[in-house]
Amino acid sequence: MAELEKLASDLLSQPWISVCIGDSRFLLKASFSDTAYKLMLSDLDSVWWEEMNSDGLKQRAQELNKRLKASVSAFCRNLREAVGPLMRDGSGDHLSGFECERARNLLRISLRSELSGVPFYWIFHCTEAPLSMVSRHMICPLLNMMRALHRQTQDLMLLLERKDAEILDYKENGATLSRDRLETKTFNQEEFKDRFLAECSSLKGHLTGELWCGTGVTCKPRPGKDGAFRSLNKDRKTCISTAPFATFQSNVYPL
Repeated sequence: MAELEKLASDLLSQPWISVCIGDSRFLLKASFSDTAYKLMLSDLDSVWWEEMNSDGLKQRAQELNKRLKASVSAFCRNLREAVGPLMRDGSGDHLSGFECERARNLLRISLRSELSGVPFYWIFHCTEAPLSMVSRHMICPLLNMMRALHRQTQDLMLLLERKDAEILDYKENGATLSRDRLETKTFNQEEFKDRFLAECSSLKGHLTGELWCGTGVTCKPRPGKDGAFRSLNKDRKTCISTAPFATFQSNVYPL
C-alpha cells in the first residue's frame, strides 16, 4: 500500500505527454517502481487509469505469458523501458508495439515486446478515472495556472500603466526621444482585453490542435450520472481562452 501511495504522489508531479497509440492520440502520464505502476490517459473526452501492485502484476504476467518465467521486477522493468522513451520524448510520435481498444468505459492498451529475447505480452486494463482523481491531475493544476496567469496579466498591465505615467511625466518636463521610431502608444487596458478576447474567439476551432502540440490546455469537466468524468471538451469554448481575465468562483468547479 505504501508503494502505491508513493506512486500516486509521484504521478501527481508528472507532466501530461502527448502520445499516439494506434490511430488514437492521448495525453499520458505514468509512474513506475520496481514492482508496481500507475498510469493515466486522456483523449479529452474521457480519462482512464490503472494501478497495479506486485501481486496483480505477477498474476497478469503469468496469464499472458505462460511460458515466460521471470521476476516481478523484471516484468515491471520491461514495461517501464517500453513506456519510458515515450515519456522522455513527448513528440507525439506513434508508439511502436502498442495498440488500443475501447469498449464502453474501458480502454485496453496492448503491448508486444521482448524480455530477455523471449516474446512478452502485456495489456493495460484502464477504467474511467473518478472525478476526484481528474480534479487532482487536471482541473486543479489548470485552475492554479489560470490564477497565476490572471495575476501575472494584472501585474503586467499595472506596470505598463505606470510606465506610461512615467513617460508622460518626462514629456511634460521637456524630455524628447532621440529616435522617433521608439515612440509607443499609451497602453489602453480595455482595448487590450477586447482584442485578446476577439483573437481567442477566432481560434476556437484550433484549440484542440494547440493542446496536442503542447501549446495550451483546454478542459471543462462535467460529471456523469454516476459521478465519473464524462466530458472535457464539449464546452471548450468557455474555458482557458479567456484565462487572463477570468473570474474565479468557488461554485464553478466544486473540488
